Amino acid sequence: MTQPNPVLNRYDRKEPIRADAPLLDTAWALNASLDRDYAFGLLNESRLASTQEAADSELEGRSMLSCLLSARVLEGALLTAGIAVDQADFRTAGDLLINPREMRIHYPDGSWTIKHRHARISDCLFESPFIPTVPVEQLRRRIVLETVMQPLMPALFERLRGSPWITSEYLKTTEGRMEQIGKTMSFLQAWGVAEPAALDKFLRTAASEQRRLLENNLCRFQADLFLALGDCLRRICSHPDPTCRSEPSISNHAGRSATM
Repeated sequence: MTQPNPVLNRYDRKEPIRADAPLLDTAWALNASLDRDYAFGLLNESRLASTQEAADSELEGRSMLSCLLSARVLEGALLTAGIAVDQADFRTAGDLLINPREMRIHYPDGSWTIKHRHARISDCLFESPFIPTVPVEQLRRRIVLETVMQPLMPALFERLRGSPWITSEYLKTTEGRMEQIGKTMSFLQAWGVAEPAALDKFLRTAASEQRRLLENNLCRFQADLFLALGDCLRRICSHPDPTCRSEPSISNHAGRSATM
């Protein structure tokens, strides 16, 4: 008996996926690039975003292939951010979850400039041509900030949420993992751990009870679903079949590991 697919809706369709060979070849190549990046420890925001951009430009935007690739890129981003925040690398995790990839600062005269991603607004305003005549604090009250590109994870989540192919179960567990990244970040910061060196020092000096509490609040995400989605895409591209019957269940493979 065919089991429900944990990611895809319409898993019980009997007909093959209708996609031209060039689309299948493109999906295969993009999927293989994610495999290589994972195998060599190269998953990062830049490479994941590049893969997604290629999928957007070369595949049919709302096709099953496109949705599966977006889900796999999102899984790669979750894995990357989870590892980063567990190591107190808040910039990497924050860039994937919180910090917009591009923001514009609009000035009163209608001109605008791109905000430096990791700079404070006030620091960016010091570069404004208005500064010689308008104090920074006054100018700050008159500017308008525009988010041009969302962080990668929220952007992909919103895309998948609007897809008829993606299950509500997958969206729920994905949202939970995104929330866990934020919780882990807040937990570490509350303990005064703001960078990897501080985490290393804490682990060397903390009592066993403190270390246990810390470990219970880490993400410790697994890569199983990222890998399973890759297998699913390979099967579809080789023998188009929307069931992906051997894909693991979300409850067993998309959560947190039992140990660090």
